[in-house]
Amino acid sequence: MNNLKSGIHLLALTETWAGSHMLDSELESPGYKLFRRDRGSTGGGIAVYVKSEIVAIRRDDLEDSSVEGLWLEILLPKSRAFLVGTFYRPPNASKYHDKDFMAKLDNSLDGVTSEGKELLILGDFNCDFLAKRASIPDCKQLRALFKSLHIKQLIKEATRITPESSTLLDLIATNNSQNISTSGVISSSLSDHEMVYCIRKLNWKRAPAQIKTFRNYVNYDANNFCNDLNDVNLTPENIPDEDLCDQPRDYLLRKARRTASDEDWANYRTLRNRVTNMIKKAKGAYNRQLLEDNKDNDKAFWRTVKKIIPGESKEVSSNIKVGENITSDKLTIATAFNKYFVGTVTRLFESAERSITDLGGMIVARTFDPSRVQLSTFQFKEIPVSFTLKQLRGFKTGKAVGLDNIPPRLLKDHLLPLLTLPYGRKGKVEDLDSYRPISVLPIASKLLERAVHTQLCEYLKEHNILSPHQCGFRKAHSTEFAALSLADTIRRNIEQGQLTGALFIDFQKAFDSIDHSVLLNKLSALGIVDHELVWFEGYLHIRSQIVGYQGVYSEAEYLTSGVPQGSILGPLLFVLYLNDLPSVVRNCKILMYADDTVLFYPHSDVAVIQQKLNDDLELIGTWLLDN
Repeated sequence: MNNLKSGIHLLALTETWAGSHMLDSELESPGYKLFRRDRGSTGGGIAVYVKSEIVAIRRDDLEDSSVEGLWLEILLPKSRAFLVGTFYRPPNASKYHDKDFMAKLDNSLDGVTSEGKELLILGDFNCDFLAKRASIPDCKQLRALFKSLHIKQLIKEATRITPESSTLLDLIATNNSQNISTSGVISSSLSDHEMVYCIRKLNWKRAPAQIKTFRNYVNYDANNFCNDLNDVNLTPENIPDEDLCDQPRDYLLRKARRTASDEDWANYRTLRNRVTNMIKKAKGAYNRQLLEDNKDNDKAFWRTVKKIIPGESKEVSSNIKVGENITSDKLTIATAFNKYFVGTVTRLFESAERSITDLGGMIVARTFDPSRVQLSTFQFKEIPVSFTLKQLRGFKTGKAVGLDNIPPRLLKDHLLPLLTLPYGRKGKVEDLDSYRPISVLPIASKLLERAVHTQLCEYLKEHNILSPHQCGFRKAHSTEFAALSLADTIRRNIEQGQLTGALFIDFQKAFDSIDHSVLLNKLSALGIVDHELVWFEGYLHIRSQIVGYQGVYSEAEYLTSGVPQGSILGPLLFVLYLNDLPSVVRNCKILMYADDTVLFYPHSDVAVIQQKLNDDLELIGTWLLDN
C-alpha cells in the first residue's frame, strides 16, 4: 500500500491470513481506513482499504457469520449511497470449503437487494467464468444467482495463469453496469492471482488539498543548506533499486506466460523469490541501522519507528456526519465540532445522578501530615524578569500559534478565546465522537501559565501534597515508572506464591468532565485561598473556545466544565482533582497515570481477589458520582 502511486480509492484483499494476533496498526496504511474480517483460523480473511476522504460504513448487519464476506456502504456528497461486498470462497479441495456457500450467499444477497441500492460485488470465488460450461455445481449456481438478480460480471480475462491453465476466478460484478466506465485485469507479481479493477463514475469532486499557512522565522542560509544537501546520502547504497530488480522479474513473468514453458516458470519463481528476499533483507538492515544510530536520541528514534510502522492518520475527514446528513461545508463542520465538544460533559452529567449537591460540604483531606509540616497557604510570588527571559528562550519556534496568530519566534527575538482543533482517534472518521479537542493557546498566555505552574509545583512539592500513587504529569515519574512499579509488585507476589488480580480503569472524557466548582473546592482545601483562588476561578470560568477546521472558525462557545487539553496548567489541575481518589480505596493497592488507573490485590484465593476488587470498585464508583 505504501508504494502505490495511483489514486486507488478502495482496495479489497482476500486471503489476508490475518488473525487476532495481528493488530490493526500492523495492517493500516497512511491515508486509508482499514476494514477487516478475519477467518479466525488458518488462511482466509478479508481486508478492505478505503481512502480516508471517503465516508465508508461497515454494514455487519448484512453479513452472514458462516460466509467469508464483508459489506461496506459508501456515502458520497451529492450521490446515492451504494454497497460494496467483498467475498472469498475457498476452493473445493480446501478443508474450509462449504457446500452450502452459494445458498448462504443467495440468502445474503436477497437481504441486500431489498434495500434497492446499487451493488458492487468483489472477490475470489474460485469459480472459472472463462469455462463455457460450469463443471462445478457452485459455479453454475453463482452464474444463475447473478442472472436472477440482474447482476453483470465485468471481468473477461484470466486472473490466474499457471503452466497448466488460465482461469477467471476473481470477479467484479454489479447491478448497475452503466455506472462503471471501465474494468479489467492488471498484471501483478504480488501473488499467483492478477489484480482486477474497475472505475466507477462519480458525481463527486476530489477533496481540495489542505493549505496550511504559517510564518517561518527560522534563519535560513542558502550556502549552508546546499552544502548540507551535498553531504546527505539521499539514496542509501545498501537498499537495492526496486525498479531495477522488478524489471527482469516482470520480464521473466511475461515470458513464462507467453511460452508456458516449465523452465521459464521455474526461472521466474527463482528470481521472484530472490528479489523479494533481497529487498526485504536490505530494508530490514537499513531500518535496524537507523534505529541503532538514533538509540540515544528519543525524538529521532520514535520518528524512525513511526516511519517504519506508520500509525493511524490523525487528519480530520473532509466529510463529517452532522445530524443525519454528511456534509463537507467547513463552517458547518467547525460549528458542529464546537457544539459537540462543549456539550460532551453535559451529556455525561445527564446520564448519571450526582449524589452530592452541597459542594461546600465536601471533605477533601490533604495528603501531607499537618503535625510534620506547618500548615500554610499558597501565595503568588512576583515573577522575575529572569524567569520570563528563560521561558522565552525555551519556547520551541515550531509550535502551533494560537488565535492571536503571534508565533513564538516573534516573542523570542490581551488573552483571547482558546483555539481548539479536532484530533483524530479510533472510530469512524465521519463521526464527531471519533475526535477529541486539543487546545492551541496564545503564546503570551503560556508565559503566565508557566509562571503559575512553576510556583504551584514548588508549593505542592514543599508540602508533599501530591499522592504518591499518581505518576502522571510529575517530574521523576513516567509511564515507564508506573509500568515497572506494577510489574515489580506482581513479581514479588509470585515469589511469595500469591496471585495478583488487577482491574484497569479508564475514565471517559476525563479532562472535559472536571467540574469547576468541585475543583475550586479541592484547591481551597489544599491551601489555595484568597486572591490565588480567585485567580484560578477566573482562569476556569468565563472561558470560551472556537474550533478551527481547515482555515474556517466557528463562533465562540462558553465552557462550563473541564480543563483545556494542550494547556500548561490543565494537566496539573487534573491531577489535583484526582488527588484524593486513592484515599477512598480500602483493600487494594492503586496506581495511577493521570486518569489511567489500576487496582490490584494479591491473594492465593481467586474468590477473595474478586471480592476485594469489586468492593473497592464500588467505592471508586461512589467517588466518581460525588466528583
